[in-house]
Amino acid sequence: KQNEVALCESQERFLRMAANVPGMVYQSRCESDGRTSFSYVSDGAADIYGVSAATIMENPRHVFDAVHPDDRSRFEAAMAAALAQRAPWRWAGRIIVNGEVKWIEGGAKPQSLAGGITVWDGLLLDVTEARHAAQRLEVSENLYRSRFEFHPDAVFSLDRNGRFESANTMCEIV
Repeated sequence: KQNEVALCESQERFLRMAANVPGMVYQSRCESDGRTSFSYVSDGAADIYGVSAATIMENPRHVFDAVHPDDRSRFEAAMAAALAQRAPWRWAGRIIVNGEVKWIEGGAKPQSLAGGITVWDGLLLDVTEARHAAQRLEVSENLYRSRFEFHPDAVFSLDRNGRFESANTMCEIV
C-alpha cells in the first residue's frame, strides 16, 4: 500500500512539474522501422503547436509537419545524426503554426531499448521573443556602427588610461 501511495505521489509530482515547465516536455519513441510516436506530451504543446497534447500523441505529424520548409533538411539531419549515434539531439529552427512563424529550440536525450527501439526524453521551447529581441539588438548595433564609422567628424573613445578603444575613419584624416 505504501508503495502505491509513493508511486501516485511521484506521478503527481512529475505531472505538476511538467505542467509548469515553459514549453513542451515530451517522450517520443522511434521504432526500428523509423516510425515515431509520442508516449507523453505535456500541456505546453498547445502554446507551441496550437493543438492539445492528446492531438499530438494521436498524430505526431503535427510536430514534424510544422517545421519550416527552409529548416526541414537541418531538422531531419539533426534527428538522423542523433538517432544513428544514439546521442543527445539539439536543434533550433522555425516552425509554422496557423500561418505564424515561431522559433523553437529543442533538446532530447536517448535511451536505447531492445529491438532497435529508441526512447527520447525531451523539451521544446518557444524562443520567438528572444530571437526577435536579438534581431532588434543586431539592427541597433549595425545602425550605431554605421553612424559611428561614417560620421563626418572624428569620433573616438578612450579607456580610463587614455588609450584608444575605438575610432572612426575620420580620426585617420585628422
